[in-house]
Amino acid sequence: NAPAYITMSYNNVGLAYVIKGAYAMEALISKLNNAGLETCWVTLLDVAKPAERYLFGEKGDMIDYILAVGYPKAKTPFNPLPTSNRKTVEEFVFLDESFTKPAIEKLKQKSMLDLFYNLRNAPSHLNKQPWYFVLKDAELDLFLINDKDLKYSLTDGGVIMYYFAELAKFMGLEGEWKLVETFDY
Repeated sequence: NAPAYITMSYNNVGLAYVIKGAYAMEALISKLNNAGLETCWVTLLDVAKPAERYLFGEKGDMIDYILAVGYPKAKTPFNPLPTSNRKTVEEFVFLDESFTKPAIEKLKQKSMLDLFYNLRNAPSHLNKQPWYFVLKDAELDLFLINDKDLKYSLTDGGVIMYYFAELAKFMGLEGEWKLVETFDY
């Protein structure tokens, strides 16, 4: 029932476009939230292409997501917010690519534990948190789970990259993301 919607489509479909599109959408969401608006991602990945063309015109089959935008409804006081289980930092930040050695001590040494503690609350499709980080000396690698939900994982990758960058910037850490693996799905 949102009064406005923003579509997200890609000129080309590939890993980099999906990740960068999600990153840009989260940057837009932050600006909308700062203006007092609420948003909600609406997934169209499982919608039949003819239905998408009917709703959005001939380029409708290029749209994977729409963003619902509006003013928040009043909340009932004393009504508990729904919660979801989130992975602990030990479950998604590691020292090795086999994801067996948690990086907690190294995160403490680098004063990055709070960053990851907050990052664990970043949104993801069905709250799956399909990411693993591997902490190296001067680098941080992000791995995304490659399963039947890869399109969602790629979108979630752009989302988590955005939130990491914003939290790191807030903490005075500098750096930039580089996409290393560039395969199509």
